Amino acid sequence: MSLAGDTWSNQPKIVECKGRSDVSSSGIPPSSPYMHVDFGLQVGLVHIIDKAKEFRWDYGLQTIAGMLEIDKLSLVHYDQPGAGGEQNAVPGLLNTCIVRYEEDVKAFRESFKAYDWAQSLAGANFQRLALTRLRRFASAAAAAADIPTYHHPDMYRDDMIINLYAVHRQEMPNIMVSEKSELSRGQFRTTISWTFGNTLETLTADGVDRSKKGAKKDAVRKIMKALPQHDKSLGVMWRQMAGTLAKLLGVKQDISHSPDTASGLITCHVEWTDIEDPSRQWIGRGSGSTRDEAEVRALQDVYLAAAPSREQAAVAQVQRRHELQK
Repeated sequence: MSLAGDTWSNQPKIVECKGRSDVSSSGIPPSSPYMHVDFGLQVGLVHIIDKAKEFRWDYGLQTIAGMLEIDKLSLVHYDQPGAGGEQNAVPGLLNTCIVRYEEDVKAFRESFKAYDWAQSLAGANFQRLALTRLRRFASAAAAAADIPTYHHPDMYRDDMIINLYAVHRQEMPNIMVSEKSELSRGQFRTTISWTFGNTLETLTADGVDRSKKGAKKDAVRKIMKALPQHDKSLGVMWRQMAGTLAKLLGVKQDISHSPDTASGLITCHVEWTDIEDPSRQWIGRGSGSTRDEAEVRALQDVYLAAAPSREQAAVAQVQRRHELQK
């Protein structure tokens, strides 16, 4: 990482700045196209783009969304230093995005530093462009976030956490949920309360963010960590996660069940076969007292086996979209 104000050399590098106004003082030539990732008013990251014509704005958006494991970014516009703002914007030269969560900032920094942007942006190897995420970092971040042992870190991904919340809200019995949001001094504060009808115990979590959606996600993450384990909800969630991953990988799924009369348990066998490359397979097994229990455990097993291939599949998916947009 280099600090704002450093002289811009012939080799592209990352510049840390406070707000977009610092771009002009960072030593970047005024005529150079750049990509700016804005993490709010306090900090941003800037990167030069050597070959702007090869860097499509929509592909850059997908790149960062994939890196941060979110569906889309909330604000994107294009600009060029000295070009007069959005009115005279040149598409493809600047991708500015607001990323609303501190954990996203940390994840982006780690991935940003670990990726050779200069080589990839200057070359034609787009399929690897910045979508590589650090599972090691994600695991460490999950551990630091004190996620309950009965939850998987992937359940707290930005594209999964609301599903986890909705499933528990639907499946858990005898609960009353209240959500309240208010805007104060440019910040939304969302308060979520869950009251359990059988005990009248109430759990409350507050979330704060510049967007209403971001404040809710902040509160949801906190409330989910406090909720007791609920196996039915987790079973539904594992099915959703396995289905999403299977679709991304492009696999054919075969499920079989076999009862064991001696133990009284049912064993489920799940096999995922890559449609384009049948030699690639992932297998999961699980046992339980019911078919549903055995199937959920088998889907969990196959998910854990196939999850390391998610990054490669995500890159391939973005590459296909990029080819279609040419």
